[in-house]
Amino acid sequence: MFSMEDIENSRQVALKVSWLKSAASVANECQILQLLEANKVHGVEKCLVHEAVPYPEDSRRVMIVLEPVAESNSVASVTKLPLELQNRAVQSLLDTMMEMLVARVVTTDVQPLISPTTGCVLLIDFTEARVVDDLDLASTIAFCNEVFALIPDTHELQFAAHDALIRGLKQYDTYLSSNIKELLEDRALSFSN
Repeated sequence: MFSMEDIENSRQVALKVSWLKSAASVANECQILQLLEANKVHGVEKCLVHEAVPYPEDSRRVMIVLEPVAESNSVASVTKLPLELQNRAVQSLLDTMMEMLVARVVTTDVQPLISPTTGCVLLIDFTEARVVDDLDLASTIAFCNEVFALIPDTHELQFAAHDALIRGLKQYDTYLSSNIKELLEDRALSFSN
């Protein structure tokens, strides 16, 4: 268990406290983040507690401890970055998406925080994330489409997205279902046009 003393004596972390009606989704977030960490998914937060713990002020609420803490000047849009970092952000975003698909985790309301100094993407807020199987193609398509919608419609960034998808398809070929591979191949093709 991660204690408050550990928090005070350690690196910067974020403490997330649920509302009454969101206790289950915050507990789910911690479980999903631990699954993503076990699958070595980059570009997502880590839950530093083994499970959500009761909030001291109200035991019907829970709290989790997360890291890393994003830079205070992080941006949520690739277009808010300097031009020289936009390609890196697109690649980082799609690399994280591919690793999540391999781990069979999808989420709704994809929320990126992008470093304005490196272009690296950190996805946050996994309260609505879940593990899917090959039969739940609709959730996977919705997740991918949310990620694709974050990529600006410029020739250079669309080309970067194409390259990142092709690279990911080659790297994770044996881990992706044929339906997901087809979806990603089609999208890579549309990015190259």
